[in-house]
Amino acid sequence: ESVRASRPADILVFDNGSIDSTVDIARRYTDHVQVIPRPATVGHLRNLAVSAARTHYLLFVDHDVVFPPETIRQLRHDLQSNGYAAVSSQIFARRTDTYWERAQDEHFKLTFNKPGPREAIGAMTALFDRFILLEENFDPTFSASEDGELCYRLRRRGYRLGISRAICYHRHRATFGAFAHQRFWYGQGTWKFFRKHKNADMLLTALAFGPLGALWVIAKGKPILTPYLLAHSVFFTAGVISAAFSF
Repeated sequence: ESVRASRPADILVFDNGSIDSTVDIARRYTDHVQVIPRPATVGHLRNLAVSAARTHYLLFVDHDVVFPPETIRQLRHDLQSNGYAAVSSQIFARRTDTYWERAQDEHFKLTFNKPGPREAIGAMTALFDRFILLEENFDPTFSASEDGELCYRLRRRGYRLGISRAICYHRHRATFGAFAHQRFWYGQGTWKFFRKHKNADMLLTALAFGPLGALWVIAKGKPILTPYLLAHSVFFTAGVISAAFSF
């Protein structure tokens, strides 16, 4: 509803074989709903959107995101005025009922929600120049870190990326189990990134993020984030190890 209220040229929905009422709900809002049988990677699904779209700009929107009315207009303005190939909105929590929701919201406020150029952005709410994606597409073998891997290649080609003044509201992982599963998945994607690009510095930086981040937030007077970052480190590292031994 929040996307439709922003009056985009089109809404494309790609459903990866859900077994609930997702498809029926989506068809209330757009005629362009495609059901893609499992298994399908996130990278492959994003590429289907690139091929199906007919507009100059393409906004990727995760299912658990809500937009204020001016978000899409602001994203396009910031992309065009700064010469970005892609730009992400700032991300705030829809709810902060649990520790894990509050911690991720606070972490985003400290690190991510700062408008300006970035080395990489996530595709949770990211506006892309679609013609660039037709040249430099998502890697269809990736189901995690597919956005970071694409950003790495775009930066190597000289494209600029950034964070917009626009905002969105996201439903963060609410439970320890959901958070742990997500970070394990991120770790697996990061190992795949390392295998493809042989970038040891990136891998070591990612592995050090949790422990060093815990020290940093203590110095910043935010010790409440320490369990969040240490849990991230444990499950992210487990995901890296799991992926490494699966090759």
